[in-house]
Formats: sequence, C-alpha cells, structure tokens
Amino acid sequence: MLTFAHFYRQNIMLRTNISSTDLNWIFQAKLKAFDDYPTHGIPIAIIPDRDHGWTAVMTRRDRKSRPEWVERIDVIQKRLQKTYALAHD
Repeated sequence: MLTFAHFYRQNIMLRTNISSTDLNWIFQAKLKAFDDYPTHGIPIAIIPDRDHGWTAVMTRRDRKSRPEWVERIDVIQKRLQKTYALAHD
C-alpha cells in the first residue's frame, strides 16, 4: 500500500533538476504570452524554499504596482513546481 509520504517522495524524484537562471528564462517566456507584458520585462528571482523546493519572488514595488502579475506568477509557479526542482550548485 502506498502512503502519501511515499507518493510525495516519488513525485519529487520525478521532477527535472534545473538552475534558477534557466527557470527564470522559462518564467519570462510564459509571462511574455500576456498582451500587457512590459517591454522591460517583469523582474523576478528564483530562490530556494523549504516547503516547495523553490519560489519566485518580486520586489515590493512591483508587487504593489502590478498586483495582476503577482497572481499570474503564482499560477505559473505552482505549475512549474510540479515539473522542476531547483538544482543545487
């Protein structure tokens, strides 16, 4: 019988290891699909996270001035966290 913990460990092992730089490129490519993507881009950083392996963060100024992007980044992040694990250097 498979337990949740066993499934969780197996699921993590199936994710592809990726650098934060490559993950950021994937994020930017997905964000560019929106019509209101600014020409200078959306600055985000990929940082390690205990709960999910990694998380995408924005500056406070960008979060306040672009609340719709916060939600978009959160949706993209949740999808990508199922596929990618942050590679350890």
